[in-house]
Amino acid sequence: MTASIGVATRTEGHRTQGELLREADIHLYAAKEGGRNRVVARPPRAVADRVA
Repeated sequence: MTASIGVATRTEGHRTQGELLREADIHLYAAKEGGRNRVVARPPRAVADRVA
């Protein structure tokens, strides 16, 4: 079993829960792209641009 995890922390820049979830989703896709058993708190720029 493997896990890929995207992490986002709430800051003043997030106005809604949806924005926070969107950021965590972007990080999750970056973790999945990076391989197995990864946690990403900040995705590579290329991934963030593709998903956004």
